[in-house]
Amino acid sequence: MGKGIEPCTDKIQEQDEENIYGGSTNDQASLAEFSRCNDQSLLSVEEQNVHHLADKVDASIAEKVDRALWNNGVLRSTDYREIDVDVKDGVVFLSGHVISASNQQRAEDAVRTIPGVLDVKSYLVPDDNIMREVAGALGRIERLYGVKFFTGVQYGVVGLHGEVGSATVRSLAEKYAANFPGYAA
Repeated sequence: MGKGIEPCTDKIQEQDEENIYGGSTNDQASLAEFSRCNDQSLLSVEEQNVHHLADKVDASIAEKVDRALWNNGVLRSTDYREIDVDVKDGVVFLSGHVISASNQQRAEDAVRTIPGVLDVKSYLVPDDNIMREVAGALGRIERLYGVKFFTGVQYGVVGLHGEVGSATVRSLAEKYAANFPGYAA
């Protein structure tokens, strides 16, 4: 209901009661009020239909996105199950982890080919980017403490391997690895 618009059902019910119990009402005013309320009800149904149609269109786009990701052989064999898809008003939101920046690009490109997609917002995090960032951060510890770490990343989960001389160095390495938002160590 818009601002300043009275509820229609209450107003009409009051006018009906006045007519039934002998109160005087202006027939034209009653008709105008009924017409306004009837138009408002239709608009409400139309608005509901528009929202329902938009939801159906978004669901259809989401199905097509799912199919496009599945049809890409590389994505199907590597990252398909790790990519979450949401669609709102024709805008596709991709989230999750993929093994590489090239797979992130594959997914985004596949989505952009779908008719009806207005925009693609990608929140995919490539594992190769995570590994580069974590390895770079751990490089300082390696140089400072004379240790070597082997870093692995799978769908956003960072694994560290290596030998260190103390629990302090281990703890420091774990903190460095966990210091990147969106990654799990």
